[in-house]
Amino acid sequence: MHITLVMVLSVNGKSTKNTLEDQSWASEEDQVHLQKLISENNLIVMGGNTYRLAKSHIKPSEGKLRIVVTHNPEEFKDDV
Repeated sequence: MHITLVMVLSVNGKSTKNTLEDQSWASEEDQVHLQKLISENNLIVMGGNTYRLAKSHIKPSEGKLRIVVTHNPEEFKDDV
């Protein structure tokens, strides 16, 4: 089993707090890399904000599982 962890960190190594209004939380190269990882892997676990930002690139497909870690699961119940 191979596990890859991807996080956007600030220059001082802290986890960033992004919002949908400020999508500058990662460089264009980082976003391309994230899209590549999404397409190459069968299981994707992410937080709600990351899912909201990457949702258009994470299409439901056979054999791929998406898990969104959130306090508001009702928000994502129709995203199957």
